[in-house]
Amino acid sequence: MLGGTQKGICEDFSIELSIDGDETQEEIAKLIRLAHRMCFTESALSNVVKITSSHVFNGQPLDVE
Repeated sequence: MLGGTQKGICEDFSIELSIDGDETQEEIAKLIRLAHRMCFTESALSNVVKITSSHVFNGQPLDVE
């Protein structure tokens, strides 16, 4: 490190989002899609590193695609 021979890299990025609530799955999926689009970090890393996302609503997997 002190010799300047090391560098930081990011090979992949994983997002896990878990939400509990009373809204419909459709409303939660819409909210999650908007959150992904508004995330500065995700936008900065898109097309640079592999990004995987998983979503859970009220303890159950939720597909937001």
